[in-house]
Amino acid sequence: MKKKRFLLWAILAISLLSLFLDLPAVVPLKFKVAGYQIDWQLRRPRINWRLGKNQFTRDLEIKKGIDLAGGSQVVFQADMQLIDAADRDQALESAAANIQRRVDLFGLSESLVQTSKLGADYRLIVELPGVEDVSQAIALIGQTAQLDFRALAPEATAAAALTDFQPTGLTGADLA
Repeated sequence: MKKKRFLLWAILAISLLSLFLDLPAVVPLKFKVAGYQIDWQLRRPRINWRLGKNQFTRDLEIKKGIDLAGGSQVVFQADMQLIDAADRDQALESAAANIQRRVDLFGLSESLVQTSKLGADYRLIVELPGVEDVSQAIALIGQTAQLDFRALAPEATAAAALTDFQPTGLTGADLA
């Protein structure tokens, strides 16, 4: 009997802790009880613990996906005519990985990049939560990377070495 009672209390404690951690950051409480006016705000705790030099912090905010935050879903049709049939799946996965890296650079949470193959159609499906403007989403992920070679200007100083480059006229298209 004591074991069942302990189990009940453990389940209750874990449930209350889970409920408390899942609350919004601030919950306003306004009500009247027996003639008393209660006006109070319940705040979720911040997890910011230190043990010596080690620090543990956790953000408990809910990361909303495209279903809750709204956003854009863009479907790209891949042109596979110039790619060998044996290499098409790998090329599509490589394109998906490149687009995922571009999306990750912008810090969008819960973004999704997936591939789809239906018959001879190869598609990339990109979901961007929080991006409402479809043209902005396409500009964000549809830019083609351009490789450009530049030579360091002979008169450049060490401090200006990062900016004093002269165009050479060579691009990634010149590579064989």
